[in-house]
Amino acid sequence: MVSRRARSWILPIPLALALLLPQTAEAQQQDAAGLSLDSLLNTPVSTAAKYSQTITETAGAVTIITAEDISLFGYRTLAQALGSVRGFYTSYDRNFTYLGVRGFGRPTDYNNRILLLIDGHVMNEGIWGAAQLGGESGVDLATVERIEILRGPGSALYGTGAMFAVINVITQSGSQVAGFEVSGEARSYGGRGTSVRMGRQSESGLEISAAGFYDDNPGRDLFFKEFDSPATNNGIAQGLDAERRQGVSARLDFKGFTLHGRYTGRTKAIPTASFDQIFDASGAQTRDDHAFVEAKYEGGLAAKVTLMARSYFDGYWYSGNYAYAQPETEGAVNRTLGSEATLTWDPVSRNRLIVGAEARRAITADYFDQRAPTPRYDLSAPGTVLSAYLEDQLQITPWLSALGGVRHDSYSNAESATTPRASLTIAPNPGTAFRLAYGSAFRAPNVAEAFGLSAGFKLNAQLRREQVRTAELTWQQRLGSRLLGTASVYNYRVLGLIDLTQDPVDSLFVYDNVGGVKTTGFEIGLDARFGAALRGYASYSYQRARDLGTDSVMSNSPAAMLKLGLSGAIADGVRPSLEVHYESSRRTVYQTTTDAFVLTSASLQFSPRLSGSGIARLADHIELGLRLDNIFDVRYANPGGVEHIQPAIPQDGRTFSLRADLKF
Repeated sequence: MVSRRARSWILPIPLALALLLPQTAEAQQQDAAGLSLDSLLNTPVSTAAKYSQTITETAGAVTIITAEDISLFGYRTLAQALGSVRGFYTSYDRNFTYLGVRGFGRPTDYNNRILLLIDGHVMNEGIWGAAQLGGESGVDLATVERIEILRGPGSALYGTGAMFAVINVITQSGSQVAGFEVSGEARSYGGRGTSVRMGRQSESGLEISAAGFYDDNPGRDLFFKEFDSPATNNGIAQGLDAERRQGVSARLDFKGFTLHGRYTGRTKAIPTASFDQIFDASGAQTRDDHAFVEAKYEGGLAAKVTLMARSYFDGYWYSGNYAYAQPETEGAVNRTLGSEATLTWDPVSRNRLIVGAEARRAITADYFDQRAPTPRYDLSAPGTVLSAYLEDQLQITPWLSALGGVRHDSYSNAESATTPRASLTIAPNPGTAFRLAYGSAFRAPNVAEAFGLSAGFKLNAQLRREQVRTAELTWQQRLGSRLLGTASVYNYRVLGLIDLTQDPVDSLFVYDNVGGVKTTGFEIGLDARFGAALRGYASYSYQRARDLGTDSVMSNSPAAMLKLGLSGAIADGVRPSLEVHYESSRRTVYQTTTDAFVLTSASLQFSPRLSGSGIARLADHIELGLRLDNIFDVRYANPGGVEHIQPAIPQDGRTFSLRADLKF
């Protein structure tokens, strides 16, 4: 149930929203095409089919978070932005951020059942299959044009890991940046950061953009009641929550050619004493570095044929230092080369066929673990994946269309997989669409799971891939010129679920196919766009995720979520926003239950508009953004994993971030 402190603040929330609405009456006379519903519905989406479509044309359930959404609501990380999406929820174990989708969010899975893309490039690394979504993602949201989110199984196009969602972060090109920007940010607990961005387009059409950032968060002292004794500093982890990250990126676009490079690095201290470390011991930390370079061409080969071809290099480097009586270090390196080609062909006006092939070679997939007096453990597991996919979309009548697709992935060191998907769309009028979809997806055991890492883990030779089968019915309804409603009902089953367990006999960790999950749920959402004056969203989702064998509720799975967001212009250059998120309780891996909670956040975007010269003119180039999270300082916690003694990890109370952007 909702805690007493959270419940006491629920009633003032509608009042705060009501106070915001009247102030926007005069501002509603304004209009901004980029903020309209028509603009949203006509936004090109490439994630659902690997070619450009609009939301109404896609065969799957797609959500778009625009650059305007990011700016107005003051999102600082991918996790914050994704937390606003219906059916999505996040967890933070004070080291990594996890994303749950539709009731499925396994502790310590490193988001390896979600596929993260940047401009279509897969960002999941090759040792644990992790998709990094919090501060560890290294994505400066100021460089993002939009985030495309495809719910449900995506393996028919993308292969392993695309089980519950494909998230594609589309970055700005040189013409979209069109200038020079520098930002500075200050946050709670001494956090600070700076970033720069530049972009331009020449008369010849050449577009160049580049960006860089540096971020330092000293963190704060944390209290864990499970360690509350004099022998363990009375449960206080002092100065062990620090995080430091940095990154650079560059992109060149010219007549269908794109060259894109990116590097990010992040170091995070570990305050939770996970994996039986010594509590309140300094030096425990993890380090993740990720880089890629990709060359891509996309253009027409003939009147009805389009080619997309790309080649890329991915690099991932990991190191960990752990606080034991005998200190332990571990490290991993993954280097991958790959190429992909996709042909899109319209044999007739009502039929679109795509054919593609991809080859990935992990030339390096190495891991080591060293903990005296145990001998050093070394693992090398390079491998190759060859894939082919086919998809056909047919417009049967003006109001009826069908899609069918299949992909086959062949692994050199794992079992192969064939995954289909199909959908039927009925659109009786331009404002209404019904979609019935079925799909299958899979996740092959990653290197960590398949081969076992370190002396604290053991190998499971019987480990197999896991699969999910999903059926979904979606109704999308336009309500006038400013409202879009969406309702979905779905059912999915996960078979052969891979999870981290601990053998009670020898206390070693082992990955095992622990069974399966069955889930039925529904989502309803409303998107309101009133131009520059007012915009908002509301959603409610309910799901029952249960173990196939025991019929018990799955851990880290809230049954219900309610989300509200509203942004309105109260004066020229002044725009406040408010978000309210409710989440029901979650069960932990220790069979306890976290409290339900209501979190309220607010942001204020201010763009000074002063007439005159000198400093007044400089003010025209400044934008200020203030974000307050957990305004009412609600105490709440997220479930931890089996590596934690704590059943639930306490989250931050009230925090702030203040950002200043200077744009030329």
